[in-house]
Amino acid sequence: LSGPDTYYLGWAPQLRAIVPLGESRWSLYGTFGAGLGVADAKEENPRDGGLGQDFTYLLTANAGLRFAISESWSAWVGGSWLHLSNGGASEPNKQNIGIDSFGPTAGVGWAF
Repeated sequence: LSGPDTYYLGWAPQLRAIVPLGESRWSLYGTFGAGLGVADAKEENPRDGGLGQDFTYLLTANAGLRFAISESWSAWVGGSWLHLSNGGASEPNKQNIGIDSFGPTAGVGWAF
């Protein structure tokens, strides 16, 4: 791997809301989470596009459509947003631009 930051490890507990669509097996879902993370931020170049320091905050949100296969199993498809930032803690020594990513998500879940 190469780039201003080569790894990121984070943890963000999430809250999820599921809204049934009538009497069908379909429902809408949304999640939001916030947490902390660590990266191997490089500090040599103050404007390299990286995170700015090793310690970061992270925010995540997801929304989409869920289908109940059975009482325990479900399938879902939707979109996801992730934001990584140090909240300006590295400035003025290193610019904190933050990193945002958007993308599709899909999966199968089991309720225990």
